[in-house]
Amino acid sequence: MDIQIKKKVRLFIFVFGIMVITSILFILIQKKEGKSYYQKYRIKIKGVVISEQKLDHDLGLYLLNLRESNCKYHDLRNNNDDFLMVIKNNQAKILIGPASEINVGDTILVDYSLEKIQLYRAKDLIYTGSLPLYLGIGRGEYSNMFDL
Repeated sequence: MDIQIKKKVRLFIFVFGIMVITSILFILIQKKEGKSYYQKYRIKIKGVVISEQKLDHDLGLYLLNLRESNCKYHDLRNNNDDFLMVIKNNQAKILIGPASEINVGDTILVDYSLEKIQLYRAKDLIYTGSLPLYLGIGRGEYSNMFDL
């Protein structure tokens, strides 16, 4: 093999390795931040979907009438870029997925301490999933949609 080709192959392998390591570190950092956020606030709500706005990436923004909540007010928009919901006036607006599964009239249970969501239609559990690990989804294009 020519020396120039060997150098190019080594350079490619090196650059590819750096990209893989960087991606893994990014995922681990986001996962740690997500767990820290959920453990800090420990919010638990249960509410009925009264309006929905389907967004991209199978996410949706949902307005809930709260039936149960351990939190009366939660709004981090002014002092924290990382938020998934706003709670006030016995309502919550939350950005979650899978949007393809959630309809007006469904009941959503969100439990930060367990990092999960459950979706009920009538009284039947139809979906159980994890809350997103990437918490920055409240930033930018979505942040102005959280007004209650």
